[in-house]
Amino acid sequence: MEVLKRLSSCCFILLLSLQLSSQDKNSVNGAITMLNGDVIECHVRLPIGNYADNAFKDVVNNIFVTYDNGEQDVIKSDDVDSVVLTSNESSTLLKRSYYNTYKLKGAVKTSSSKAWLQQRSGCEAIRSYVIVGQIDVGRDGSFWEEYVDGMTMYLLQRDGEKNPTQAGVVFLRKVATQKSFDKQRKGFLEKYFANDKQAYKTLIEGKKLVTQDEVKAYLDATCN
Repeated sequence: MEVLKRLSSCCFILLLSLQLSSQDKNSVNGAITMLNGDVIECHVRLPIGNYADNAFKDVVNNIFVTYDNGEQDVIKSDDVDSVVLTSNESSTLLKRSYYNTYKLKGAVKTSSSKAWLQQRSGCEAIRSYVIVGQIDVGRDGSFWEEYVDGMTMYLLQRDGEKNPTQAGVVFLRKVATQKSFDKQRKGFLEKYFANDKQAYKTLIEGKKLVTQDEVKAYLDATCN
């Protein structure tokens, strides 16, 4: 009986060590800005995302963190404004936000719940985001993103706008139907920039479609 107790104790310690080791490998430095303006410096356990399998189902609504003193905590995602994740001198920003989409007749609809949006580019004047399915860190310390069916919504937000707004779809790789999505993107941009004559003239006027590269070039030119 004593031998069994020792074996059970050893197995428990080994399992705990493996779990802690796994968490360490999937933790990165984080700076979490709360809705009240407080900034929390900590280590953030990944993945973070808008969907997850059963093993990580809690990451949709929570962020699991560890402080330098070893104390662990759980922060509700909807209490967060944004989080900057850093690994191997590479950083990425995730924003917790509602977002706007367009209905068939052009009316704007705001999402019923918040989502994690990854900032792609931009500046204070205008920023671009994508709805990230899940973000994690690889063994080499580099970030990688996962999207449902390899595609996700692309959004824009100008200074003074409450929420980012739908401005097309982006893919992890080129698809055969890319041109149809480029035409769709033009339609979204026509609505979004309807009251911005300069942006409309620069990015949309006289074009049958607008590529994602053209949108990025516009943002780069606006911010530089």
